[in-house]
Amino acid sequence: MKIAILDDYFDTLRTLQCFAKLAGHDVTIWNDHVQDVDALAERLEDAEALVLIRERTKIRAPLLERLPKLRLISQRSVFPHIDVEACTRLGVIVSSSQHAGTPSYAAAELTWGLVLAAMRQIPQQMEVLKTGKWQIGVGRSLRDKTLGIYGYGRIGRVVAGYGRAFGMTVSVLARDQSLAQAREDGHHIAPTREAFFAECDVVSLHMRLVPETRGIVTAVDLVTATDLGRMKPTALLVNTSRAPLIAAGALVAALRAGRPGMAAVDVYEEEPLRDTGDPLLTMANVVCTPHIGYVSVDEYEIQFTDIFDQIIAYTAGTPINVVNPDVMRNRRGG
Repeated sequence: MKIAILDDYFDTLRTLQCFAKLAGHDVTIWNDHVQDVDALAERLEDAEALVLIRERTKIRAPLLERLPKLRLISQRSVFPHIDVEACTRLGVIVSSSQHAGTPSYAAAELTWGLVLAAMRQIPQQMEVLKTGKWQIGVGRSLRDKTLGIYGYGRIGRVVAGYGRAFGMTVSVLARDQSLAQAREDGHHIAPTREAFFAECDVVSLHMRLVPETRGIVTAVDLVTATDLGRMKPTALLVNTSRAPLIAAGALVAALRAGRPGMAAVDVYEEEPLRDTGDPLLTMANVVCTPHIGYVSVDEYEIQFTDIFDQIIAYTAGTPINVVNPDVMRNRRGG
């Protein structure tokens, strides 16, 4: 089977143990990022199976319609970047394990790393040390402060545990079902949305990006201080989930207004972020990383074991984790 893999920036996949699962297949790996439809159509013209690394490349109808040999897209987790309806119409199976009950510990660990880095000014202190200066200010510790978890799912629950281990009070804002779990875990349930943002010293976002959550976190308007505008001038906002959870431009506006006083982000409106003049990259009170929450060798072994197993299942005639079951009526040959 001819398999194409996109966006393997550091040519990592062939070094994984699970890559052996693809032995006997014709595998082509692309290490750069391309979104141009013409370029992708040329690269993928012979591909029968396409492996995606999370949401790095958008796969929409204009591209799919130019890939007559494509029969399978194999990936893991959510799929807002894939035109599933077009896949179904064109007979392309989309297999995507939702890994129920298995959080991304790598993403949770990166979240906590950003919390520590921002509160203690670690990147800023490192930079000035390299210039011959000794200390630039005084950071803040975490013990006895309040950690706000917005969205108590698989990753949010793990991050809450880290907060507790650091001696923090954990406050949760989430759906009713998730709140029941947070309450069972012994965490504080925010009495109101307003109180959550106003009282927390650190707020970490842990929600999936769906139409209902897009822009769910707001900033400051001309009349009232909303969400971010209610945060303390000493508080930290952390986003390792998805940038559009925050209303467009809201985080930069809030930081310029002084509430919250700091941010740490791993996700952006446009990725890869190449604009070195982006406000988030130029603010001294922001710590930025290039969407590396899930990017670790250990996490890749877990994720790509699932992805490659989906290919094996397809070639055996028993596709698994199919998110568009209606496709079976429109399947292409093979």
